[in-house]
Amino acid sequence: MSEPLNVAWPADPPSARALPAARPESPPGPAASGADGEYGLLLVDDHEDNLFALEQALAPLGRRMFRAGGGEQALRCVLREKIAVVVMDLLLPGMDGLETVTYLRRLEHTRLLPVVLVTGVGRDDSVAERAYRLGVGGFLLKPIDPWALRTHVRALAELYVHARHPGTADTSGNTGALPGGQGRGQGSPVTPMKGF
Repeated sequence: MSEPLNVAWPADPPSARALPAARPESPPGPAASGADGEYGLLLVDDHEDNLFALEQALAPLGRRMFRAGGGEQALRCVLREKIAVVVMDLLLPGMDGLETVTYLRRLEHTRLLPVVLVTGVGRDDSVAERAYRLGVGGFLLKPIDPWALRTHVRALAELYVHARHPGTADTSGNTGALPGGQGRGQGSPVTPMKGF
């Protein structure tokens, strides 16, 4: 289905195996506190090694991480857990990434939830345009730079949590204003990029 991230990590990833229903993979770390610390990250991919690589890249953010092996599991998880950002592979068995985002945008509870789509199939402007029209917060091509992914996810998570809890302290030094004023497009808190 999807291609590996093609990123070398310090430790060997666990062997590929069937993924159970979405589950927490790590407790909140010291960086997550208060209302901000209640929100985790949902990582969605049908390859265990990709999930491992995403976890390693995002672990320094100090947020709980949940895993899902497909779109259906991802939808169940976002309805049960407090999720700040979904990082999801574009090509998934059953319901693909774009279809999953379409469902997320239909539900009031998840309409503004930031989603970062990841793909290894190469640049496809029509797919990227469709993704941004659905209100995704990012569309990244593999191989992924772990620092760029972490920075992107951190910004989206802080914006989302701050928008849901305006009285929370922002430790990032941001003013708390959403880019471009209020969200644009289909309810995304991030303004879609033009000409991707």
